[in-house]
Amino acid sequence: MEAFFKSEAFRKILSTAVNVAVETAIKCFKNEFVELIDSRINVLEDMNKCLQEDLNKLNRRLDEVQNKANDNEQYSRRNNLQIYSITEKQIENCYDEVTKFCKEELPFLKLGLMQILTAI
Repeated sequence: MEAFFKSEAFRKILSTAVNVAVETAIKCFKNEFVELIDSRINVLEDMNKCLQEDLNKLNRRLDEVQNKANDNEQYSRRNNLQIYSITEKQIENCYDEVTKFCKEELPFLKLGLMQILTAI
């Protein structure tokens, strides 16, 4: 019996058996590992999909809020007049500056301008 355990035939049988056992174990662990990774990936993909949907909803809501804020800002400016050709000075009377500008640059508005300026 001792001679058999020391023989080359036994070594080949043992080597083959060990190799088959190791390969089987590796395949088993590999399959389990792949299944575990696949399940984790599926969970993460589902979470990502939900987060992407939430992000899209929030972006749409942000657009709505920004548009509403712009509408409100424009509404609050409905009675304002913006004149670009008057240079800004540190000490100035806006009423006098606008009156002067309109008299000099827009004489055709003379009568209407006085009515508008006195209404302010």
